[in-house]
Amino acid sequence: MNNPSSTPSGWNVGRQCALVISVWVLFLVLLGLNNYVDSILGGARPGFWEIAAFPLASFGLWIAFTPGILVFIQFVRRFVPSRTLWISAHLICAVTVMVLDAAGWMILPASLRPDLASISRPSWKFIEINLLQGFQWNLWMYWTIVGIVYGLQYYLDMKDARVHAAELENELVRAQLQTLKQQLRPHFLFNALNAISGFIHTNPKAADDMIGNLSSLLRLSLDSGDAQSVLLKEELRALQLYIEIQQVRFGNRFTVETQVDPETLDAYVPHLILQPLIENAFHHGLSKRTAGGLLRIEAARRGENLRLCVADNGPGSSGHSTNGSGIGLRNSRARLRRLYGEQAMLKVEDTKEGFAVEAVFPFVGRNEELH
Repeated sequence: MNNPSSTPSGWNVGRQCALVISVWVLFLVLLGLNNYVDSILGGARPGFWEIAAFPLASFGLWIAFTPGILVFIQFVRRFVPSRTLWISAHLICAVTVMVLDAAGWMILPASLRPDLASISRPSWKFIEINLLQGFQWNLWMYWTIVGIVYGLQYYLDMKDARVHAAELENELVRAQLQTLKQQLRPHFLFNALNAISGFIHTNPKAADDMIGNLSSLLRLSLDSGDAQSVLLKEELRALQLYIEIQQVRFGNRFTVETQVDPETLDAYVPHLILQPLIENAFHHGLSKRTAGGLLRIEAARRGENLRLCVADNGPGSSGHSTNGSGIGLRNSRARLRRLYGEQAMLKVEDTKEGFAVEAVFPFVGRNEELH
């Protein structure tokens, strides 16, 4: 048997008692209506007491027994681990309650049970006959209480289990996202430091400028903390520092064009989503050109989605795979999938001008809820 050590908050014995008694009151009303209809069909015109007396007495006794039964159910749930003992405990309790119910009729008016008027009260004979006559009904009443308690308890346990499972899933997703994000930082840092090292001896001023930009970029990255999403304008501010590092490295070999819809600046984007796309453009596109390189960055809203595109006029894939299998693109695709599921995509393709990477995911504004 499932034996939880505690009852979930909001589902205590008091609330259970109120629920079960409400069921008894409903049955009481239905039984009274049934008696009334039977009397009308028989040609009689009964008064209120004639209709309500027996249901009130019958269910009144069970209303009195209900709190004790519920306390016993909680005791069994907590301390009886064996299925056999569980069944035995409830059978003993059921019989005990039925005996008490049979005895309870002895203190009620004899007119309620005219069929037992000839039997003296109190007596074991009265209890025995009353017990046998109401055995099936009272047994059903007892197990109705047990069924209500365990049925709702099962529902609440399943609900709690689903909530707990969802929380664990969210924690797992956050951990996986954080891992993917942390993988990008050392990857980017290695490439930036590699670029700086080339100027240490040949162009110290350029190396110094690059170190300054790298320091500012890392400071922005640290300031973002564990945030998985930032505003696009913040992402672009950090991206500008990276581009300045590359401009020192490549000199006049490329220019940058930006087409950013002002509406998108206050939209949330995955942190560091653009940097690996830009890095891919430099590594596989612009670095292949000796002059005239063009880096184009676009951001626009398309209905309910935000579209980010990074394109270059490099040689493209030259017929090779364009799935984006490098660590930057691979992690970017994985992060989008984790954050937005099937609502997001990362498309990598050759174009007439060169090569383009496009990220599309749900548009979430500053004033909208961010999940």
